[in-house]
Amino acid sequence: MSGDYNVVAKLSKKSMDYTLFAGYSQREYSKLTDDRQEAFVFTDRVVRRQSTLLDDRVKNNSQYAQLNISNKQDKRLLSGKLSLVHSDSPDNYNRRSLLYDGDKENIESFSNVSQSGWKPNLELYGHWDVTDKQYLETTVVGSYTHNQYRYSYQENDYTVLTDNQEDMYELYAILNYGIQFKHRNALTIQGFHFHTVSSIDYRIGNIPWQHFWEGESMLFLDYTQRFGKKIFLRVCPGFSYIQYRLHHDDRKSKLSPRLRFNVTYTFAPQQQIRLTCPVGSGFLDISQLNTVEQQIDSLQIRRGNLINGYLSKPLLLLLTVGNSGKLLWGRMWLMI
Repeated sequence: MSGDYNVVAKLSKKSMDYTLFAGYSQREYSKLTDDRQEAFVFTDRVVRRQSTLLDDRVKNNSQYAQLNISNKQDKRLLSGKLSLVHSDSPDNYNRRSLLYDGDKENIESFSNVSQSGWKPNLELYGHWDVTDKQYLETTVVGSYTHNQYRYSYQENDYTVLTDNQEDMYELYAILNYGIQFKHRNALTIQGFHFHTVSSIDYRIGNIPWQHFWEGESMLFLDYTQRFGKKIFLRVCPGFSYIQYRLHHDDRKSKLSPRLRFNVTYTFAPQQQIRLTCPVGSGFLDISQLNTVEQQIDSLQIRRGNLINGYLSKPLLLLLTVGNSGKLLWGRMWLMI
């Protein structure tokens, strides 16, 4: 039975709050219409194919549960969130009629996809008022993800089988120390660390097991200043240190500067102009760092996009003009 079903329960006792969320969702579709004209360009030829969907089914369901606990005192707030999410898409299939250029008769293809996943997640948060003008805030989040993916494809005597299992561990921590000054200005010292460990096991074929880890640590000094009622300035310089390694490859690392800058001018009630200039960096995930090849059908291959090294993001100038009362916004980007 398709639909969304949710339940919420809450209990408060003195300084403690307990909230439980749970839900279930299911969707199923069939007999969709999908006609395609495809062209596959190779170095020595072009293959054209007409494709018509004859039969199909798309079915998925998901369940979740989340428990929130919080404790609030005069000068501190402690909270925790524990959640579990499960999703399942079993035996989704489609049957198509194919006609290749130069052929006189249509042939049929059949594909089947089954995938499922589990993700438990734990989040801990704390806020302490050190003085009336200073505070300490921290957040720690950890999660584990387990995914399974099975794919089969048949076209005449041509057959493809894929059976993959992925495990991912994620951890990130944030620490903020904020100080409020007298002249409508403030300074926040921000520390971040993000860490991911992932592995993929290709259980059919001769594709080797893939393992990848990545970590990024960042430190910022976030300064804000208000000038009168119309101008707000934020300058946030910092740096990041990135490390990552793919199995059977050397560890790579880089130290780089970062900057978050914006100035906002409010020229009328609920209307403003904002100039933003972020300077940052990034690095690649496992799908972009390996060279694994997986067959999709008789003409297509999904391949990891091997890029050696580190991604530098361009300098971006973003000009925003907005009317928040009417939810009207205009933006202009300049990439350098």
